[in-house]
Amino acid sequence: MPTFLFQAADAAGNESNGRVDAPTLAEARVQLETRGYRQVRFLQDDIEGDIKRTWGGKDVQLDPEEWTAEMEIEARQRRGVAQTLWWSFKQHFFFLGPLLLWNAWSLARPPLRWWDWAGFAATLLYLRWFAGLVAPSVTWERVQHAAAWCDWKRQRRLFAMLRAQRERAGGLGVPEMELLIREAYALAAQGDLPAAMRLMEEKVRPNPDLAEYLYLCRLATVYEYGGQFDRQLVCVREANEKGAAKSAAGWIDLAGVLARRTGDFPGARAALDQAAQMEMSQLARALHQAWSGIVASAGGDFESAQRCLRTALTLSRHHGPSLMIGLERELEAHLAIACVARREHAEAQRLARGAIPLLRARGEHDLIRRVEAALAA
Repeated sequence: MPTFLFQAADAAGNESNGRVDAPTLAEARVQLETRGYRQVRFLQDDIEGDIKRTWGGKDVQLDPEEWTAEMEIEARQRRGVAQTLWWSFKQHFFFLGPLLLWNAWSLARPPLRWWDWAGFAATLLYLRWFAGLVAPSVTWERVQHAAAWCDWKRQRRLFAMLRAQRERAGGLGVPEMELLIREAYALAAQGDLPAAMRLMEEKVRPNPDLAEYLYLCRLATVYEYGGQFDRQLVCVREANEKGAAKSAAGWIDLAGVLARRTGDFPGARAALDQAAQMEMSQLARALHQAWSGIVASAGGDFESAQRCLRTALTLSRHHGPSLMIGLERELEAHLAIACVARREHAEAQRLARGAIPLLRARGEHDLIRRVEAALAA
């Protein structure tokens, strides 16, 4: 049975983090509200179990005393190399703290004796082990940052580093299947869509643990990077037919393609209405607000667009991964257009200055032209 990570207020109004076993998010909410929890927020989607089976072959049961809900939530919300290193350091401070104090005490009381040198050696050995342990997380953050900026050459160099790190760690690290899919994205973005498709068909699709709808969702992203938005839409629709529609995320993905890539705003609105009837994770809620804001802007309802886009930005910044930076700059561009329409010119210019460099790197030239035209008008 899937386990869902949640944040909520308990009966006394105190913030509480935890996990709950339930067949679906909706049933998880019923369980939690029956126990007296309120303001429940989920950090995982209904498809979390299928994703875990794909990457690990089976769900890994972690000791709750070693990997608490609080630790997992903090790990999910970190963003950037500095936050990753700081989070990792805090997890190991129980061992590193005494060693560093021992070293400081030794340096403060010369001359150094054999036990002082033993302390230095123990610290160096632990730091070497610690560096090997956190290296994959740090490298993965760099991969996501490179992907956000469409720096595909750098990203593929980092893939080689991740594979070497996983080999040294005895198979632990970023799953090979995820690296293969990201390589397909890079190939498609660099104009070699046939090679990306071969990689997906020959090395990704044969995975027996990969649900068909998840494969179609990732294939849709390959087409998106390749600029084949009509094929992307076909894949997303088929993914929903194969099972993605069992969660709000499936309908939200469909709405995103319709709103951002085809201009079918009535279709996007209908998909968003379907998602609104279902339980959502925090990330799904952020995307739901994002596409709702874009649809509202297209319809001339700039007040609603501002409200939805600002909510989406707030939610996405609490989600964590550096890959969200690309989405945030896109939303800021749409928000700038809405601000111009509501005569908030200074705010629109500030948003545009922050968004346009990354949008240019990502090739979102049409959106840039729309922002610049709005500002010029």
